[in-house]
Amino acid sequence: MKKGEPTSDQLALFARMKFIFLGLVTLAFIAWEVQDFAASLAATEVATRARLRTTQERDDARVMRAFEETRRSMQANVVIETEADPRQETRDTWLTVTASSKREALDARAALVTTMQAAFAREGPGELFDISNAPYADPVKNEGYRNVQNIVRGIAVAILLAGVVMLARQWKHSGLPKLALVGIAASAGGWCWWAWAMMPRGSGWHCCFSGHRLGCSGWYFISPVVSGRRWGGRRDARASRAPR
Repeated sequence: MKKGEPTSDQLALFARMKFIFLGLVTLAFIAWEVQDFAASLAATEVATRARLRTTQERDDARVMRAFEETRRSMQANVVIETEADPRQETRDTWLTVTASSKREALDARAALVTTMQAAFAREGPGELFDISNAPYADPVKNEGYRNVQNIVRGIAVAILLAGVVMLARQWKHSGLPKLALVGIAASAGGWCWWAWAMMPRGSGWHCCFSGHRLGCSGWYFISPVVSGRRWGGRRDARASRAPR
């Protein structure tokens, strides 16, 4: 065996260290990603929004009258926000409806918008447009929501720290070079970046490409270690080329 090449025991130890660390990183990543879902189970209310628009009104007086008329005929927990700029010609109004369930919130939203549009039309010409996106409802981030979210975040951080400490201890007593430790860390970073880029909220192919490049960077450190070509780094490579 050439000087600087890893033994079979070292390769097996390296593979085991990498497998354990990447497994813990994966668990931490999953825990971090599910924090909102876990917290939503503790939420007691949900909220949905609607966006209404007028194109011929100089102010929001007519919309507010339609809103007040609707409030008198409906029992709903709703907050209204009007256009901040008084000079705006195209004026938007935002309605936030809060309820104890998603179905109740969406039904109240639909009834509120329909009733407001009818009340607006009874005053004269013009139309109150509903320009909202597809109806949806999100959990209200109350104290219970935030407590569960913080607990899940703490679990994710604890798992990650446990993985880092375990990796450092294993490496310290393994006799492996620093290149192996850097390779494992770079591989984990590349994997996390790639996984984050593949999530639905990612920024598309650019993020995926960036994650792929970072993952390849991690593999750049690891592949020579696994194959045994550069276990000792550049110093051993220069020594092997020196004349004898």
